[in-house]
Amino acid sequence: MPFFDTVMPGNFRAVKRDWGADRAGGLGTIGKVYYSGLIDGFESARRVAQELAGFDPHVLVFMPTMAAPAGYQWEAVRALGHRPTVILNLHDLERVGQDYVSQSIVAHSANVGCMMINNVLRRYGWPAVVITGRVGESSTAARVRSAVHTAAVAGRLRRGRFGILGAPIEGYINVTCDAAELRSAVGCELIDIPVQEWLDSYANAAPADIAELQARLCRDYEVNVTDSEELAASVRLCVALEQITQRHELDGGTLNCRHEFGVEQPRIGLIGCLANSYLTTAGLPFTCTGDTITAIAMYLGKQLGGNALYCELDTIDYARGTVLCANTGEGDFCQAAHRPCIRTSGKESGRISRGCSVFYTPKAGPATAIAFTPRPEAKGGHAILAAQGELTDIPPTSLQMPHAMFRFENGPVEAALSRWIAAGPTHHVSLSSGALAAPLSEVAHHLSIGFESI
Repeated sequence: MPFFDTVMPGNFRAVKRDWGADRAGGLGTIGKVYYSGLIDGFESARRVAQELAGFDPHVLVFMPTMAAPAGYQWEAVRALGHRPTVILNLHDLERVGQDYVSQSIVAHSANVGCMMINNVLRRYGWPAVVITGRVGESSTAARVRSAVHTAAVAGRLRRGRFGILGAPIEGYINVTCDAAELRSAVGCELIDIPVQEWLDSYANAAPADIAELQARLCRDYEVNVTDSEELAASVRLCVALEQITQRHELDGGTLNCRHEFGVEQPRIGLIGCLANSYLTTAGLPFTCTGDTITAIAMYLGKQLGGNALYCELDTIDYARGTVLCANTGEGDFCQAAHRPCIRTSGKESGRISRGCSVFYTPKAGPATAIAFTPRPEAKGGHAILAAQGELTDIPPTSLQMPHAMFRFENGPVEAALSRWIAAGPTHHVSLSSGALAAPLSEVAHHLSIGFESI
């Protein structure tokens, strides 16, 4: 801020610039970083505005080094438009002492600078997450990384593209949402994939790609499929779905294999559990039954927790205070406590179906059930729902698909499940590792949509 130049040391600007560069460099493990340097007037602000437009960031990170006119920073970002934003209120000084003079107020006025810019941002409906802490402390660094990573998840979701392969099961009006309203509120798009494109992708899958993927799956996982043609056809389905995601630059989606995109299609005739599991494991989560809203929940669970099991909260085990969670044979191999198995689906999908499904036991430990749903009364007309808890040891059953025992953090189980149902999620969830309510709340804050922790 030029007003203070006459009372501060000659190298003051250089010190602040280098200090900022050091902090920006520490974010390089999260993603690609653009560092603006000091924004100390409208001239530098206009330069930064042009450079930001070219960089097109998922996340904006403000780090005021002192009290400075907020108009400079606003000039740098206003044309860019709202992006998930983190304000870093970071300090070097540990203790105010006898040597603290009037110039020290200037040098250590980051608090004031943060208040100045955030006041402007909030006036324009631009929410931010603020992290305050002392530089050099590991806890501060961890909170900064977490906040920026979570903001990046929100930023990527705003640009997300989710494919729809097949209409929902008849009557499943609770698994869809209005595409225009979703894009207006969150930013992400729903991409309808025509059945003919899907059939062409399946038919044209290269034999070399099929053979390579099948060899890799047989190397990495246990494969218990006696019919070699059935296995090869299911791997072909994996290759076809992967090609669709690449062609349309999808971040996930839904493949309803129950009808013309799978089992009832004469040119395919397969259940899609292995294909969904393969893409989900690779970081592109797919649901079944045409469930677009749980695909978004799975995206959040995968990004924040590292895995996402598409499942239902099926049956209460009152004796153990848990809920058995299961599906029809999909999974995320990143969640497995042991070597996953690829097996013939048979009747495990609810009816006898040709094709492959998967089986594994999820890792025990902290976990979160996640839902995403339209909710007219919520901010933005949509909401993220989260129930923290843990995955416990699984009692012996005869199930041959991924399943888990989930204990709500806020029991007893009947009361917690009542609260979950009352919150209004659809009947599928993403069950993901970790205590994720806090970062999910931050994602909702960045997107200006609702959030409820159960």
